[in-house]
Amino acid sequence: LESGNNLIYSCIVYHHPGWGIHIFNGADNTGAHHNTVSSNIIHDNGMVDEGAGLVLTSGQGNIAFNNLIWGNEGGIKVDLSAVGTEIYNNVVYDNNRYGIQVTLRSSGTVVRNNLAYQNESIDFLEYGIGTIHDHNLFEDPHFVDTAGFDFHLRPTSPAIDGGVTLDQVPVDFDGVSRPRGTGYDIGIYESPHSI
Repeated sequence: LESGNNLIYSCIVYHHPGWGIHIFNGADNTGAHHNTVSSNIIHDNGMVDEGAGLVLTSGQGNIAFNNLIWGNEGGIKVDLSAVGTEIYNNVVYDNNRYGIQVTLRSSGTVVRNNLAYQNESIDFLEYGIGTIHDHNLFEDPHFVDTAGFDFHLRPTSPAIDGGVTLDQVPVDFDGVSRPRGTGYDIGIYESPHSI
């Protein structure tokens, strides 16, 4: 996607040899700005080109939230001259290389309320300029059933009520209003349980 002000919503993107979803300026440098990637399932991409499931590069003000990203070569990558990218309330699980990677060529990235776990080499790698990252979870989230691809949270999950309130993410992947308990849950689902 090389243009601006687009919405990629509620898609299933899988089994591509390269990147799953890739937002970048392209050859004409017209600006892939202010795009939204929300509530998608992105899996098993990048096995030939070592591409990530979701790549946000070059543009300004792009946002990704409530996405389930698993089994890709890499999870989420913020790269090149990306400015002000927002990464909120995603689940990034069991990717072959990294979970979330912010490179030194990006600036002003905000990473909050994300759940990255059991990615092969590292769950979170950050080299960006002025990156803000907090209220993320990089330990066992106690998913209901990963073998059955059920990434809802068990009542014992440390992700429950562990997030920060984000106006940009008013509902979860199922359309449930946030917060459901005393605080935002980390990841794509709001649990009916509270800590």
